[in-house]
Amino acid sequence: MCMIWKPAYQNGLVRLQGMPALEGISLLGTPLSATTGDVVSISIGLMGLREQELVSRLYRAEFGGHEGFLEWIFESDAARSVIEGAIPLSRHIRVCHCEMAEEWQVAMGSLLPHQTLTALMVGCGPNSCEVEALMGAPTEDAWEAFAARIRDVR
Repeated sequence: MCMIWKPAYQNGLVRLQGMPALEGISLLGTPLSATTGDVVSISIGLMGLREQELVSRLYRAEFGGHEGFLEWIFESDAARSVIEGAIPLSRHIRVCHCEMAEEWQVAMGSLLPHQTLTALMVGCGPNSCEVEALMGAPTEDAWEAFAARIRDVR
């Protein structure tokens, strides 16, 4: 019998301090920024879109809509048309596609290309934010803990 080795799947909540503020332009061309209490699902490239969709659906089911929920996709400009086609038009107002700041790249460095970081913006100042982040896909236990923390912050 042949076994295929696969790295153990890990996720969990981590605290990130001194992260650069998330500001950009939505897919519809309007200014977009994450403020205290917002939840931001972040992916590096197109492979993370599936996990972002999962987080979006969990958020909508848990909180009754997308109020306070944003999506950030760090990817080159060449992928913009693919991103626009993959995400429903109704969500384009909440989606930012941009280049990644170095601090976010370091924070997300342990994730695989298809994984996401879901960030709860705990405290945002003019230049930086304190973030509590769910690393990787939300398992049931991890999502329940994260949702409880969202309620605490709001």
